[in-house]
Amino acid sequence: MIATIDLSSEEIEFLTVNTCQEDIGAALRKATDEYIRYRKRMNLVDYDGEVEFEEKRLVLMEDAEAEEQEKRSKVKDDRSL
Repeated sequence: MIATIDLSSEEIEFLTVNTCQEDIGAALRKATDEYIRYRKRMNLVDYDGEVEFEEKRLVLMEDAEAEEQEKRSKVKDDRSL
């Protein structure tokens, strides 16, 4: 689809700098992708009570899984001795 977007030179510079893209078309595509991803995440937050997203809990779970893997790896190494 083709669309015409009227942007000021400041807006173009902002987009190209903040998306790390030299081409304005690529910068617009990247900015659009990032915005869509952001809105999808915010839509999940809107399900407050139904979908609970806690960053700290996720980090703790990842740490626990990493520790468990380390224990398994150590046991496996000890058995091979």
